[in-house]
Parts: sequence; C-alpha cells; structure tokens
Amino acid sequence: MESPDPRDQRVAVIGLGAMGIVAVKNLREEGFDVTGFERSGCIGGLWRFTEDEETLSVLESTVVNVSIDRGCYTDFPFQKGTPPFCSAKQVNQYLESYVDHFGLRPRMRLNTAIKHVAREAESNKWRLDFEFAPSEYYEKVVIATGPHHDPMMPTIQGEKVVILGLGNTGNDVAEELVGKASSVAIAHNHGAVVKAKLIMNEAFGKVNPSWNLDPAPSIKVVNPVVSDTLINRLHAGAIQSIPGIKRIVGPKEIELQDGKIIEADTIICCTGYKYSFDLLAPQISPAAERSSAWLDATGSKGRPLPRLYQNVFSLKEPDSLAFLGCAWFVTSAFSLADIASMCIAQVWAGRAKLPTQLEMEQWMDQQEKRISSLAQRGTVIPASVPARDWLIWADKTAGMGVEEHLGWGLKGWLFWLKQGSLWSMLMDGPQTSAAWRLFDGRRKKWDGARAEIEQANASNIDDNKQD
Repeated sequence: MESPDPRDQRVAVIGLGAMGIVAVKNLREEGFDVTGFERSGCIGGLWRFTEDEETLSVLESTVVNVSIDRGCYTDFPFQKGTPPFCSAKQVNQYLESYVDHFGLRPRMRLNTAIKHVAREAESNKWRLDFEFAPSEYYEKVVIATGPHHDPMMPTIQGEKVVILGLGNTGNDVAEELVGKASSVAIAHNHGAVVKAKLIMNEAFGKVNPSWNLDPAPSIKVVNPVVSDTLINRLHAGAIQSIPGIKRIVGPKEIELQDGKIIEADTIICCTGYKYSFDLLAPQISPAAERSSAWLDATGSKGRPLPRLYQNVFSLKEPDSLAFLGCAWFVTSAFSLADIASMCIAQVWAGRAKLPTQLEMEQWMDQQEKRISSLAQRGTVIPASVPARDWLIWADKTAGMGVEEHLGWGLKGWLFWLKQGSLWSMLMDGPQTSAAWRLFDGRRKKWDGARAEIEQANASNIDDNKQD
C-alpha cells in the first residue's frame, strides 16, 4: 500500500518553545502542511525572560550550561562571535533568528490557547478545541508543551512553603543572591555532581564532606549541576550547603532534616516541574496507566511516567500522535528535539517504519522496569533513556547515517580511509550538533555541516593553546 502524500496531511504542533519551533521546521521540510500553536504572544517558551509572575521564564541573568557548538540546532549555528556559554537573551535572539531564517512565522499562530485535543473515530482526525475560536481538525498532532509545566511543590510539615533545591536553577538563584543577601543557603536532600563549564585539566579541589554532595545520583538519570563558581563559593562560605527542610516552626524559623533549627527570611522553591498531559482525554493520555512499581519508588515523587515508544511516539496512536520533551539524557535539549522531530517526520512521511505494536509495548515495559528500579535508589528524571541505544534508534529512524559512517562496517572503513581528518574530528573532537546533518540520508543534509565541525575543532585547539 502506498504511503499517503505528506502534503495532504495537516499537522498541528502544540507549543512553540524551542521544541515546537524545530518540529514545525522539520515537518514542513518533509512536505507536511504544518501549523504551530502558542498560547502566549511570542515564540521561545521559557527562554524569553519576563517579570510576569504567572509565566515561567529564565532568570534575566541565566547563562546556558551547554556550549553553543552542541547547544544549537543541527543545521543552524549560533551567530559568529557568540560566547561559548551565552546568555538567555542571546538564546532567545537565536530562536527568533531560526524562525525567520527558515520562514516559519506564517506557520505559527500566537495567542491561541488550546483547551482540549480529542481523537474522532468517524473522521479519523484530531479535533483541537480552542478557548476563543471554533474547533479545527488535523490528521496528526505533536505535543511540544515541554516538561516544565506543573510546578513540583514540596510537602513540608507546618505550612505551604517553597524550598531551595540543589539543581542548576537552584545554583543560579543562589549565585544571583551572593553579595545581595546577608546569607545564602542551599537546602537539599541528596547529593549532586558539580561540573565546570570548561574543564582545563584541573579539578575543583577537595570537596568538604559536610556539604553532603555525596552520594550523588548518576548523571545518566539526573542533570549535573554545571557551575564554575559553586565549589569556590562553598569553600569561601558565601553559600552554605545544608540538609533539606523538614518543617516550618515559626515565622522565620525552619527545622532541617537533621533536627537543627535555623532562621530564614525567605525560602525560594527550586524543586522543578513535571509533565502535564491535561490537553488529552484519559483514554489517550500516555500517563493514564500508572505503574505501581513507579509510584511506590521514592524517586518518582508523584510525577507521571509517560508510556511512549522511545519516549516519543504514542503507543495508542503512533501514526498520528507524538511528543517532544519526554526523552532525556545529558545532551543539548535543542539538538535532542531536532533529532526526535526528524524521526517523527520520517515515520509519518512513510520513509521509516515503527516496530509492531507488541514490540513497542515490550520496549516500554522494559523502559518502565528500568526507570522504576533506578527510582527506588533515589532521584531520577522520568524521561531518562539510555543515550547510546536511543541515538542508534534515532540515527536509523531519521536516516542520518552517523552510525554507519563511524562504525565498523564498510562505509565506516571507507570514511576513515578517505576522510581520516574529518573522522578524527567526529570521534575525538568536541561534540557538535552539526554532525547529525553531515551525511547523506533520508532527512535533509546540511551543506554547511562540515565547515561547522571544522570550526568547532579549530576553536577547541585555540582554547587548549591559550590554556
């Protein structure tokens, strides 16, 4: 049976943050009739700073913790001259430039709130119900509202409060307050891996056991804290590391988990967010089926564990419903969303195939078992997938050709023999997003990929010389 022409299929992308805009671009590139929807008046999601207390955004002082060489989309580098670790404002400008470069604005509808998404069996289409407009129908839907939806509020005996958590946001807030507050403390219930942005053959030095950074959860399941200053601040006493909060005992007094009582004027909650699938009816929601093993694990913390094939495709409607932001490992969120949306575009265009329904269910059963087991040991990100396995699947599904050119097959040997210098850059040089657009394949190749990889390697050599 011949695959339907993508041009005859309307696709709705819900959410126009960093994940949604790249989905619009990649689906449009494969010929789909795409429309992106955003409830706010601008694209970029949380990367656009706002003082509106009802809107989630970065801090005005936020600096990215992934270098721009791998923190960008696969075929659109940051503007030349951008610092390796740029500001949130520069990221927002980058996203605006991306949308304009690929001519995506006509495909985007801002200030458009969707209240419900339903599957209609008779028409075999998805109905989008809007808050202030008539419903519309689409053949396919990508949910790109992201993982930062519902705040995770801690339960602390005494009253409803906010606490300070040891993650990248908690560290950013603490750093912002140094020199402005009389004292700054990070309260946390578990350890953390702290990494510098640039590692120039030097370690941080001795870590004081009283900081309780050990034992730290693996970076395979939890983001490391990326900071050049935290360890030095702890050494200097500018920031204190204290146990988690047990309860509020007075107007300005809190009891810590070790029983100690300290004074605090303000408590800032940096405990993260969780997914929400409220747009979808329970029978289609990937979080409708709740695993008892996951719910009983201490590291689950009441968060949903979505059942999705490769944490991307709906198990109930894989040919027409997909999600971005539900797959995670330590890498750039921008390139990860780019790669995942390439996979969606190739599968829906009929150029790549998904496994059987049984095989997809079995994959998710194993994923659920793996993540639930990890959650029994401590904190874990529900979206965590094994990086290598996921990238091998994505490489084949999107048709990027990376594994076959860097592997041990015939193409790999020929690439090594004919282009040894480029092979070495890819294998031994800095990781770059452009590598995923270098080779011919099903997804569109980017002609500027090689030059971008060479530039990243040249910059890396210059940095090492300066060191």
